[in-house]
Amino acid sequence: MTNQGKEISIAEELSARGVHVVRYGASDVPEELIKQLVEKSRQQHILQYGAQTDVGDGQNPGRFYDLDSYNKWAKKGRTVYLLMGENSKNQLPDVGGIIWFGERKNVHAPGCSNTFAIRHYDEDADKGWGKYYRYGFGTEFMRATHKDFVTNVAPGVKIWLDVVDKNIKAIELYERLGYKKMGDPVDDKIHTGRKRLVMQYIGIER
Repeated sequence: MTNQGKEISIAEELSARGVHVVRYGASDVPEELIKQLVEKSRQQHILQYGAQTDVGDGQNPGRFYDLDSYNKWAKKGRTVYLLMGENSKNQLPDVGGIIWFGERKNVHAPGCSNTFAIRHYDEDADKGWGKYYRYGFGTEFMRATHKDFVTNVAPGVKIWLDVVDKNIKAIELYERLGYKKMGDPVDDKIHTGRKRLVMQYIGIER
């Protein structure tokens, strides 16, 4: 695999579990890893929890629908972080998760220019994929990537996210990572009757 990525510092306990985190410009991610993103984006838990737009369909392909759709998305200038393990069946790298930051504004987050998203992937023993979903990687993965992004990639940038307002566990996690709520929940533009809470990253870890 070509190594155009930058390995970033993570907590020792995460390293001890055999994973590392690499930062890429979205257009620099090796093709073999993009193919994994395309395939793993079809895992049931990804589709179930609101990330259907990652895949889309033939009429409206999402960012990870296929190689071409990924490359089109990458041209938007995203910064990508990959949580990497090792495939148990061979020596190939195993993509356990992805975080990306990119320019996107929200009227409910004035002054914020970037947002972020995270996905974790599940195991598939037949393919040698490891288990990263609901396996204790998320908090440190987010903490390490946020620190690297605001320190080494885009100093001074302001980041926002939105989350389903009923997802209390996620909201509490984001608060521990340094996000604060920005006003009352707002209507979800995609799902009628659902509301989303907008939060801003202020960099205070608790």
